[in-house]
Amino acid sequence: SNLIRLAVNPNFWFNGSVDAGKNLTKEKYRQWIDDMVKAAQVRGKYIIIDCHTYVCPVQETMDFWMDMCDVYGNNPAVLFGLLNEPHSIDWELWRNGGTKNDAPAIGHQALVEAIRDKGIKNILIAAGLNWGYNLSGIVDGYALIDQGSGDDLSKAGNGIIYDSHVYPGKSGKNRDGWNSNLGPVREKYPVLVGEWGWDSSDSNITNGTNSTDAIYNLQFLKWMDDGYG
Repeated sequence: SNLIRLAVNPNFWFNGSVDAGKNLTKEKYRQWIDDMVKAAQVRGKYIIIDCHTYVCPVQETMDFWMDMCDVYGNNPAVLFGLLNEPHSIDWELWRNGGTKNDAPAIGHQALVEAIRDKGIKNILIAAGLNWGYNLSGIVDGYALIDQGSGDDLSKAGNGIIYDSHVYPGKSGKNRDGWNSNLGPVREKYPVLVGEWGWDSSDSNITNGTNSTDAIYNLQFLKWMDDGYG
């Protein structure tokens, strides 16, 4: 593989962690991240800094990406994964922000523009709804625009990739689900499958055994290559 996805916890980045007695300082955590980025880069690999949080971007998410711009901005080996798995929101909030659980929510478009306003060109990755699976809204008017604030296209970077997390437990479970959730998007935009595979909740497929992985993923790979369905 030439692409590695690295899950980064924004809370650990800013505060470290004392969970399970680890006494992990933010300085040590940041060093771990930097060591992994450098290890990938020296081997000629690309690495995704995945902001490993859920639901929707909030102020901590914005603060995290402003820090990432300062640390890894314009590093050609680093891609920015804006939010791990959005869920329980609609496409309007996903793109343009609003309010979630009586708290301000930041839209993905605002993240894009804030990053580009700093002159940062890294490729950006945006996951869809339903825990990252559903990308259908991208072709229904909610695609992100690679630009700075004020519709400033001169600040565009190196592009945006859409990310889908494909598991058998998701709706569809076969080419019909893939066609509706991913199909139209992959015809128009670059799509990355950042997560896939079997999990214990897939008990309705192949009796819940991990042979699901061999059966399901081979079908999915064939579908991605237009060889299935």
